[in-house]
Formats: sequence, C-alpha cells, structure tokens
Amino acid sequence: MSAAHIIADDAEALAVAAEPAADFRQGATGRDAQRRLPRAELERLSASGLFAAAVRSLDAARGDLTDDSAADASIAVAAAKVMAGEAAVEVGSALFEVSGTRSALGSLGLYRRWRDARTHPLHDPARWEVQHIGRYVLNGTRPPRHGLV
Repeated sequence: MSAAHIIADDAEALAVAAEPAADFRQGATGRDAQRRLPRAELERLSASGLFAAAVRSLDAARGDLTDDSAADASIAVAAAKVMAGEAAVEVGSALFEVSGTRSALGSLGLYRRWRDARTHPLHDPARWEVQHIGRYVLNGTRPPRHGLV
C-alpha cells in the first residue's frame, strides 16, 4: 500500500476539507428534496485514500493471486471498511448535533441513517478487522482467507 499524507494540524484539515465541502453544498437542496446521492462528490472523494488503495490492491491480487497479494488486498479492504464504518457513525451523530432536537423527529427519518450506519458494522464486526490489520502490520501475520476480512 502507498503511504498516505498525514494532515499536520486542524488548519490543514480545514483547508483540505474546504473545497470538497463547497462542491458538496452546491445543489444539496435539490438532491435532498429528490433523495439523490451526491454521486459526483462521492466519486471525487473516493478517488484517493483508503478506497483507492483497496481497489489497487484488489486489482493487483486479481492480476497475480498469491497468498501475499490476497493478504494485501484483504487488509486494504478491511482498512477501508473500518474507516467507512467509523465515518458513517460519526457523520450520522454529527447530523443530530448540528441539526438540534428537531432532527430526531420521526417524520424526518434521519434516525434511520444513524441506525443503519451503526447496525451495519455489527453484522461484519470492525473490531475483528482491526485485529487482523494490526497483526499483519506489526508481525506479518496474514488474515484468514475466508472472505470475512
């Protein structure tokens, strides 16, 4: 896997997030009213980071499947899944914090987003994936090849 850029401080994090956030805001009202996903923004954000590393690892394993390439792909996908699950719960929780008490109204259905984000990782526990990632990174122990990591 390629090394990720580490954001040094809050100011850099805000600068990195500013452009995608501005793009995301454009047309948000229309998308929300029509319940459309912000596909262009999602594709742009997924073009880098863990998702891209997972895709590259999967492509490499598909081209030359060995125990090592399967382990690399499994770990890259697990890392992306763990971070996506954590981000989904965090964003869902922040939605309620920012929106105030009215966001909990059943008529809005926002609680479903948080519930779904929280429930999904329970079906495929991230805590196991984190353990496999740690074992692989720290001492080279390959994850099991059973499709769950």
